[in-house]
Amino acid sequence: MAAIGDEIWVAAGTYVPTATPSDGYTPINQKTLTIRGGYSSDFTQRDPDTYVTIFSGDVNNNDVYNADYTAVTGNTDNAGIFKVINSIVLIDGVTLRGGYATIYSGAIWLHGGELTLVNCIFNLNLSEGWGGAFYVDGGSQLRNAGLRI
Repeated sequence: MAAIGDEIWVAAGTYVPTATPSDGYTPINQKTLTIRGGYSSDFTQRDPDTYVTIFSGDVNNNDVYNADYTAVTGNTDNAGIFKVINSIVLIDGVTLRGGYATIYSGAIWLHGGELTLVNCIFNLNLSEGWGGAFYVDGGSQLRNAGLRI
Protein backbone atom coordinates (compact mmCIF):
# COMPACT_ATOMS: atom_id res chain seq x y z
CA MET A 1 0.00 0.00 0.00
CA ALA A 2 1.26 3.46 -0.90
CA ALA A 3 2.15 5.89 1.87
CA ILE A 4 1.50 9.63 1.85
CA GLY A 5 3.93 11.36 -0.51
CA ASP A 6 4.94 8.23 -2.42
CA GLU A 7 5.74 8.20 -6.13
CA ILE A 8 4.79 4.98 -7.89
CA TRP A 9 6.56 4.10 -11.15
CA VAL A 10 4.64 1.72 -13.42
CA ALA A 11 6.22 -0.33 -16.22
CA ALA A 12 4.59 -0.91 -19.59
CA GLY A 13 1.68 -3.35 -19.47
CA THR A 14 -2.03 -3.57 -18.73
CA TYR A 15 -3.08 -3.46 -15.09
CA VAL A 16 -6.51 -4.66 -13.98
CA PRO A 17 -7.93 -4.86 -10.45
CA THR A 18 -7.60 -8.39 -9.05
CA ALA A 19 -10.99 -8.01 -7.39
CA THR A 20 -13.79 -5.53 -7.89
CA PRO A 21 -13.85 -3.11 -4.92
CA SER A 22 -17.18 -2.68 -3.13
CA ASP A 23 -18.12 0.47 -5.06
CA GLY A 24 -16.35 -0.61 -8.27
CA TYR A 25 -13.29 1.67 -7.96
CA THR A 26 -9.74 1.31 -6.68
CA PRO A 27 -9.61 3.99 -3.97
CA ILE A 28 -6.91 6.59 -3.42
CA ASN A 29 -7.96 7.98 -0.05
CA GLN A 30 -6.38 10.86 1.90
CA LYS A 31 -3.01 10.64 0.17
CA THR A 32 -0.53 12.84 -1.60
CA LEU A 33 0.53 10.53 -4.39
CA THR A 34 2.20 10.54 -7.82
CA ILE A 35 1.64 7.73 -10.32
CA ARG A 36 3.95 7.74 -13.36
CA GLY A 37 3.58 5.26 -16.20
CA GLY A 38 5.61 4.65 -19.32
CA TYR A 39 8.65 2.89 -17.90
CA SER A 40 10.63 0.05 -19.43
CA SER A 41 10.46 -3.26 -17.52
CA ASP A 42 13.80 -2.54 -15.81
CA PHE A 43 12.80 1.08 -15.04
CA THR A 44 15.91 2.51 -16.75
CA GLN A 45 13.95 4.32 -19.48
CA ARG A 46 10.74 6.31 -19.50
CA ASP A 47 8.78 7.05 -22.65
CA PRO A 48 4.97 6.77 -22.32
CA ASP A 49 4.55 6.51 -26.10
CA THR A 50 6.94 3.54 -26.34
CA TYR A 51 6.29 1.86 -22.97
CA VAL A 52 2.49 2.07 -22.88
CA THR A 53 0.97 1.71 -19.41
CA ILE A 54 -2.76 0.93 -19.31
CA PHE A 55 -5.03 0.92 -16.27
CA SER A 56 -8.10 -1.05 -17.31
CA GLY A 57 -11.48 -1.65 -15.72
CA ASP A 58 -11.91 -4.92 -17.65
CA VAL A 59 -11.93 -7.18 -14.58
CA ASN A 60 -13.29 -10.17 -16.53
CA ASN A 61 -10.88 -9.77 -19.46
CA ASN A 62 -13.76 -9.99 -21.94
CA ASP A 63 -13.72 -6.62 -23.73
CA VAL A 64 -13.43 -6.78 -27.51
CA TYR A 65 -11.97 -3.71 -29.26
CA ASN A 66 -11.96 -2.77 -32.91
CA ALA A 67 -8.60 -2.23 -34.66
CA ASP A 68 -8.18 1.44 -33.72
CA TYR A 69 -9.60 1.18 -30.16
CA THR A 70 -12.59 3.43 -30.87
CA ALA A 71 -15.34 0.91 -30.11
CA VAL A 72 -15.75 -1.82 -27.54
CA THR A 73 -18.21 -4.56 -26.61
CA GLY A 74 -18.40 -6.36 -23.29
CA ASN A 75 -17.57 -3.52 -20.91
CA THR A 76 -20.83 -3.27 -18.95
CA ASP A 77 -19.43 -5.77 -16.42
CA ASN A 78 -16.26 -3.71 -15.90
CA ALA A 79 -15.23 -1.73 -12.83
CA GLY A 80 -14.49 1.96 -12.49
CA ILE A 81 -10.74 2.55 -12.40
CA PHE A 82 -9.86 5.09 -9.66
CA LYS A 83 -11.81 6.98 -7.00
CA VAL A 84 -9.70 9.84 -5.64
CA ILE A 85 -11.02 10.85 -2.20
CA ASN A 86 -9.71 13.93 -0.34
CA SER A 87 -6.29 13.49 -1.90
CA ILE A 88 -3.70 15.38 -3.94
CA VAL A 89 -2.79 13.13 -6.87
CA LEU A 90 -0.73 13.50 -10.04
CA ILE A 91 -1.16 10.83 -12.75
CA ASP A 92 1.34 11.04 -15.59
CA GLY A 93 1.89 9.01 -18.77
CA VAL A 94 -0.88 6.40 -18.58
CA THR A 95 -3.91 5.25 -20.55
CA LEU A 96 -7.17 4.68 -18.68
CA ARG A 97 -9.28 2.27 -20.72
CA GLY A 98 -12.47 0.28 -20.33
CA GLY A 99 -13.77 1.71 -17.07
CA TYR A 100 -17.51 1.38 -16.40
CA ALA A 101 -19.88 2.85 -13.82
CA THR A 102 -23.63 2.95 -13.42
CA ILE A 103 -23.69 6.47 -11.93
CA TYR A 104 -20.36 8.29 -11.81
CA SER A 105 -17.29 8.17 -14.05
CA GLY A 106 -16.08 5.02 -15.72
CA ALA A 107 -12.42 6.03 -15.35
CA ILE A 108 -11.82 8.49 -12.48
CA TRP A 109 -14.23 9.81 -9.87
CA LEU A 110 -12.65 12.80 -8.11
CA HIS A 111 -14.37 13.36 -4.76
CA GLY A 112 -12.56 16.09 -2.86
CA GLY A 113 -8.97 17.15 -3.35
CA GLU A 114 -6.83 17.82 -6.41
CA LEU A 115 -6.06 15.72 -9.45
CA THR A 116 -3.48 16.67 -12.07
CA LEU A 117 -3.42 14.66 -15.30
CA VAL A 118 -0.27 14.85 -17.43
CA ASN A 119 0.10 13.08 -20.78
CA CYS A 120 -2.86 10.77 -20.10
CA ILE A 121 -5.16 9.08 -22.59
CA PHE A 122 -8.76 8.20 -21.75
CA ASN A 123 -10.56 5.86 -24.11
CA LEU A 124 -13.56 3.56 -24.11
CA ASN A 125 -14.73 4.46 -20.61
CA LEU A 126 -18.47 4.44 -20.03
CA SER A 127 -20.88 5.75 -17.42
CA GLU A 128 -24.62 5.22 -17.45
CA GLY A 129 -24.85 8.47 -15.45
CA TRP A 130 -22.28 11.27 -15.46
CA GLY A 131 -18.81 11.49 -16.94
CA GLY A 132 -17.46 8.60 -18.99
CA ALA A 133 -13.84 9.79 -18.57
CA PHE A 134 -14.10 11.56 -15.21
CA TYR A 135 -16.58 12.99 -12.74
CA VAL A 136 -15.60 15.81 -10.39
CA ASP A 137 -17.52 16.74 -7.22
CA GLY A 138 -17.01 17.76 -3.59
CA GLY A 139 -15.11 21.02 -4.18
CA SER A 140 -12.43 19.22 -6.20
CA GLN A 141 -9.89 20.69 -8.62
CA LEU A 142 -8.97 18.99 -11.88
CA ARG A 143 -5.87 20.15 -13.74
CA ASN A 144 -5.01 19.08 -17.27
CA ALA A 145 -1.59 19.09 -18.91
CA GLY A 146 -1.77 17.06 -22.09
CA LEU A 147 -4.99 15.10 -21.70
CA ARG A 148 -6.28 13.09 -24.67
CA ILE A 149 -9.85 11.80 -24.63
